[in-house]
Amino acid sequence: MQLILFVDDEPSVLDGLRRMVRGSGLECRTEGVLSAKEALSRIARGGVDVVVTDMRMPEMDGIELVRRLKSDPATENIPVLVLSGHDDSKARETALAMGAMDFVNKPANSPELSSRLRNSLRIKLYQDRILLQNITYERQLAQAQRAEMAGLLASGVAHDLNNVLQSISGHVELASYEVGENDAATPHLKKSFDAVMHAQKLVQRIRDLGKPVEAMTGGGDIGVMIDDALELLSALIPETVKTVWNRPDASIFVPVDPTQVFQVIMNLCINASDAMHEQGTITISITEVANDQLSLPSGHAPLSGQFCRLRVTDDGEGMDKQTLSQVFVPYFTTKPDGYGTGLGLPTVRRILLDLGGDILIQSQPGVGTTVEAFFPRARINDSDYTPSIPYETLVNTTNH
Repeated sequence: MQLILFVDDEPSVLDGLRRMVRGSGLECRTEGVLSAKEALSRIARGGVDVVVTDMRMPEMDGIELVRRLKSDPATENIPVLVLSGHDDSKARETALAMGAMDFVNKPANSPELSSRLRNSLRIKLYQDRILLQNITYERQLAQAQRAEMAGLLASGVAHDLNNVLQSISGHVELASYEVGENDAATPHLKKSFDAVMHAQKLVQRIRDLGKPVEAMTGGGDIGVMIDDALELLSALIPETVKTVWNRPDASIFVPVDPTQVFQVIMNLCINASDAMHEQGTITISITEVANDQLSLPSGHAPLSGQFCRLRVTDDGEGMDKQTLSQVFVPYFTTKPDGYGTGLGLPTVRRILLDLGGDILIQSQPGVGTTVEAFFPRARINDSDYTPSIPYETLVNTTNH
């Protein structure tokens, strides 16, 4: 509730003004102080929305109080009404020049004072709303500028990184000439080759930053994609974290690039591991669902078609409602400085929305978090997925 501060060196006047406001029906609080110095001290503590001050007071008069308030950026937006007599025309001009908003003649008339106070309170409310909106816009602009700069930097780095990855893949190919299919180094070379292939696709995604991701006409079995992703993630997930992958017996085909599935799995599993402080269990499962079987909360656009639901659950510390409401805000992170960018979940959401899917998160402090990612599903006979050349083919071709 808004607060009006009355300033007058006569206690009886203060009491009368406060009673007048209470009897007017204004929905506000009132306080009174006996000097301009006390007023400055009270205003400095915050929470004052409108000031009503007498013109003539000892030590510091109302004009000086107005001047000090309007010269301080912290208080310049507080409306100030001045109580003055009819013979104070010169002082009124001075107070107006200092920034006073309005005048009320003494002795104050109840309807007139109530009307002027109501307008002042309304103006202060609008000022506060505009100020808050401007702060929000400034933050959004700064965030957009950071995102634009990150995109420019990422594009440049991606170009150089792609050259490095090509060099690595070339050396892996050369190494494949030197080893046999049963050599002890072969599994390690295979993992290196697969990691480079994933990295090159991720780099391409970075180079296409800002472009909409279009679903492929083909795709593949999401179970196989998750198998591959978890194999690569095994080096990133601590041994103290147990990963339970409830793989379905039947194939579930999705018209999605495997790299997109890898990005989703990578971000969700690493987040889950961090939330458990590297001690706990991550449970992964996929199921087939239709849009009429989904109950999406408000704020989510309805989904249309057949979907594959990827569910990732952890038994970590969980999140409260306030934290949960910000997880898709770019650069928002609960991790310590240097340990998180705040771009993981926004990236995951962007991928899923561009594919025509969505993401839901449920979490409770002390219980854990469940993330559901919905990918569009394809019928098996519609899938013409053609994977990139597997490492085994490369090794067999180069050795024979």
